[in-house]
Amino acid sequence: MPRALLYGALLAAFAALPITAHAQTPASTRWIASGFVGADFGGLADGSSFDLGGQLGFLYHGLAGVEFVGDFSPGSLLINTVADRPRVNAFMFNAIAAVPFGRDWHFQPYVAGGFGSIQLRSTVFTSSAVPGAQTYTTQSKTGGDVGAGVTAFLGNFGIRADLRYYRAFSEGVSSLDFWRASVGVAARWQSPLFGYRPRADN
Repeated sequence: MPRALLYGALLAAFAALPITAHAQTPASTRWIASGFVGADFGGLADGSSFDLGGQLGFLYHGLAGVEFVGDFSPGSLLINTVADRPRVNAFMFNAIAAVPFGRDWHFQPYVAGGFGSIQLRSTVFTSSAVPGAQTYTTQSKTGGDVGAGVTAFLGNFGIRADLRYYRAFSEGVSSLDFWRASVGVAARWQSPLFGYRPRADN
């Protein structure tokens, strides 16, 4: 519980950052793609497991937009309510609110949240005359996520650090929740759908 409160306070701190904290010419509209590695922990997870994933997002003038995030857990996440250590993958469509800092928004804290699917792939031992007989099952459940992070760019390439809380809503795994922390590399490019607004040098 203290760890959960600490993470909640971190998310609240990012959310409290005022959009007007740094007056500047509006940033250009860009796409952002990233790849990352991290770990699952907390919530109903007992221990942690390695995960990797990718993100594709769109930010209008660096302030608001949408993203798709796919997280994959090649290892097994030990969940208190599930005995067979399932692999947990998540696919989320999120809204993003960001605060660009610096010329051409080199540094950018953000908050994100949305809905999607949480997938459990697990091994089930069956009752059989053959010792150790087992079968594999896959379940996809509706879920959601909320989190915060930061990107830092030098030109069109940079790094991304992110912390997310995931929870499944559907019957059968309604109490499944866990945290994912990740760090990775990111790239951005200007959207051809919107014109570039050059900065006026003083």
